[in-house]
Amino acid sequence: MWGVRVASRALFLPGNGAGSKFHWKPCICSSASKQIFRDELVTLIGDPSIHVHAGGLGDSLAARDMFGRMADQHGAPCVSTLYFHAKRGEDAQAFMHLSRLRRWGLKPNEVILSALVGICGRPNRIDHGMGLHCFILKQGFQDHHFIASSLVVMYSKCARVDSARRFFEERAVYDCISWNSMISAYLRNGMSKEAIDLFSDAVGRVSDRLALVNNFTLSSVLKACALSGSIRPGRSVHGLVVKLDFEWDVVLAGSLMTMYSKHGCLGRARLIFEKLGERDLVAWNAMISGYVQFSHDEEAMKLFQRMQLEGFLPNEITLTSVLKASAGLEDIDLGKCLHAYVTKRGHISDSFAGTALVDMYSKCSEIKDAEHAFMVVRGRSLVSFNALISGYCLMGDHERAMLAYINLLKQAMRPDPLTLTGLLCSCSSKALGEGSQAHCHAIKLGFDSDISLGILWSVFMPSVASQTADEFSTSAVIKVLADWAAAEQGKHLHTLVIKMGLESAVFVATGLVDMYCKCGMVEDSFKVFVSMSLRNDVAWNVMITGLGHNGRCTKSLELFHEMVDIGVTPNAVTFIGVLAACNHAGLVDEGRSYFDLMGSRFGISPSIEHYTCMVSLLARTGRFHEAELLMNACSSLPDPVMWRSFLASCRVRRSEERPSRASKERLLSAPDVCSSSYVLLSNLFAEEGLWPEVAEIRSSMRELGMSKEPGCSWIAVRNETHVFTAEQKSGFPDHMRATLFLVHSEMRAGG
Repeated sequence: MWGVRVASRALFLPGNGAGSKFHWKPCICSSASKQIFRDELVTLIGDPSIHVHAGGLGDSLAARDMFGRMADQHGAPCVSTLYFHAKRGEDAQAFMHLSRLRRWGLKPNEVILSALVGICGRPNRIDHGMGLHCFILKQGFQDHHFIASSLVVMYSKCARVDSARRFFEERAVYDCISWNSMISAYLRNGMSKEAIDLFSDAVGRVSDRLALVNNFTLSSVLKACALSGSIRPGRSVHGLVVKLDFEWDVVLAGSLMTMYSKHGCLGRARLIFEKLGERDLVAWNAMISGYVQFSHDEEAMKLFQRMQLEGFLPNEITLTSVLKASAGLEDIDLGKCLHAYVTKRGHISDSFAGTALVDMYSKCSEIKDAEHAFMVVRGRSLVSFNALISGYCLMGDHERAMLAYINLLKQAMRPDPLTLTGLLCSCSSKALGEGSQAHCHAIKLGFDSDISLGILWSVFMPSVASQTADEFSTSAVIKVLADWAAAEQGKHLHTLVIKMGLESAVFVATGLVDMYCKCGMVEDSFKVFVSMSLRNDVAWNVMITGLGHNGRCTKSLELFHEMVDIGVTPNAVTFIGVLAACNHAGLVDEGRSYFDLMGSRFGISPSIEHYTCMVSLLARTGRFHEAELLMNACSSLPDPVMWRSFLASCRVRRSEERPSRASKERLLSAPDVCSSSYVLLSNLFAEEGLWPEVAEIRSSMRELGMSKEPGCSWIAVRNETHVFTAEQKSGFPDHMRATLFLVHSEMRAGG
């Protein structure tokens, strides 16, 4: 029988062009052998990976023709043909053969059922899938590994994650395949926290973790950790990888590097990369894209060169990353070299690499080359159009930007806020009529609440269009963008600033430094700061404070000393930034030194803000008694902000040494006390189990007519700003609330 199977497969070897004719006359004597030969041919004919020069094979027509010639259609040929249609996604034909099997009283096996379930992973096929699920339960196949996995995948592809989890929980047997399927289902629907929680549950259930965890499981969970708002789960999974001796697995190493890179831990990612004995292309791509993501463009290019020296050929993902790096460096010569290399490698028309070329040329102000690259891209996406429109925005070419926008609409694409922001920017200096049309279209599409579009239209565009924009109006708009941390729109505005020749204005440049700092783009902020020909004390203060707030405390203090060395006299605001940097880094001794330096060297009397920074620094490091003494030494009565800072730091610290009761009660005796003071004090008493005091505080709030005002926050995701308040539940999916909970936990843990 084995020889029969070999003979049938030999017909499909390259060069056997007669195979398509020969198989109709199999030279096999016994009926059993003939049946096996025919079954094997049907299976092979249904394999789309098989190609024969004579044609006819690898085609559904050939399989159906073969099926029609069978004398016995009640056996395996029908099953083979059904399986063939299912694997090719031809659902109508597959279900037709399933109905035929059932009419003949035959039951499909687990392999066929698994393939059939696989083609139901579309919303318009969910009814068929649920019907199959009922049939599977009736036949008792629900605990078969592949069928169970296929059902979970089917429900997840139809966005029925609850149904997938319910089926998963109802199973009597759990194995590695089922856990992997459920974790992947959560990931497919953007539910990273649920995927992490499920993995934690799986690991906690068994003593033999290798029974439920393999490298695919760990890779999936690391992907979830990369998407989560906290690095902590990823570190725990990394520990498990080491414990299970998977740390040398190249796939897992790539997942670890991606996870650390997504959270900005590039040093940790590089350490894993360097430890790898045998690196694959995925590992190189993960490290290069990590550097590009955080604007370490020069490091990305160095790694790209090293990759080629070690004999690795880049793919489309690699080339997309290095093109982004060259765009960030604004090195047109490097970009053109990469363009030639992309062409040589045959990726010039690929969507990702082609779009990266458009973006690179646009940012380097080579709009003709950007247009040429755009025309070559195969299967243009919204990202491609956005890159081109942004290029026109940089050049101030509103006519071609509008033409590109009209072309986008003709392609039945829906623009996003980034598209319309670029369009409005291109119309800002002239063609106010076209800009008005674009703004109306933004409202029609429901983008009227987008903060960036509102700012550009209502504040800035009229003044630019009438040639009345000056450094003061421009700096006012920059301040609004800084307050909203609108990074992409800030970059566009920076471009307009350069175009209007206002980049040398001190107010404008200082505003840009502040905006980039508040957006977390410290490198860009520092570039603007360094490029300033004239830096006043305000510019120095903004840069020092921005570095401290972004965790670059050492750099912040170094900049302070540089400021003093070149003869710029620091003021009270400077020392607030310096003390805040010490507070962020927990540098108690340095903080004391700078606090004393204010008066001894520069003759600056500490204000409430300086005392508040020092009190918070002492309390965060557990020195509650010293913090209370400092507050008592304050020349004026400490204000509520200082007391709240002190008690909040004590609450975060959670050490055995607690602030005195008198300190807590003095919070309420301070002038201008607000509801947040009462809430903080109530929480402190509750944590210590002093429930009568909690009741008294809440009673006082009711008597004074106070209520806890809900906090308001916002987050920008894919250029859309979401504003929400505390305890708001409607309108926000569970995974968003879970992410916010993780962020809050990390904030509390980090002090």
